[in-house]
Amino acid sequence: MDAETFNQLVSLGTWDKIVPECKRLALIGKITNGVLGQAYVVLTACKNQGEDENVLKTLENIIQLLTQTLLQLEADSPSKRALDEMMTLNPDETFDGKAACREITERLDASVDDVVLELQKFLKNCELQDAAFERDLALATETDNREEFDRLTGLVAAKLEAKRRTLAILGYLEIS
Repeated sequence: MDAETFNQLVSLGTWDKIVPECKRLALIGKITNGVLGQAYVVLTACKNQGEDENVLKTLENIIQLLTQTLLQLEADSPSKRALDEMMTLNPDETFDGKAACREITERLDASVDDVVLELQKFLKNCELQDAAFERDLALATETDNREEFDRLTGLVAAKLEAKRRTLAILGYLEIS
């Protein structure tokens, strides 16, 4: 199936046909990591056979298109859209956070488990960025430049707020 989808794209021949077809196939769920893998298999085989440089460039461009398409699909999943919307909930306001999160997940047809996974990924990324966070905080306290101070303290405040909202959402979802 993956090879068939890849061959379907390549057989279109021109970029102005390949790009819209790739988008169409993505929307119906036919662009997968397997299709991308198939593209790499074909590229490797073509390189080993000494194919023309134009063929190799075209395959590399298709691989780039497939990669971007897959990233867009991942970025536009129901769970990511739900998380984006949940992050707009202000924990300082009085409301039923559990009901608000439930409404968002139901309306966007998102799985609570997937939203929790996205939140956990976000928190993991925050942990990885803690060194940069500490550096920004230290630079903010050391700089004499008011604009730089404002920029750095803005970054620090935004990071703290994102963490705070993430933890609030986990609480609304009754995840500890």
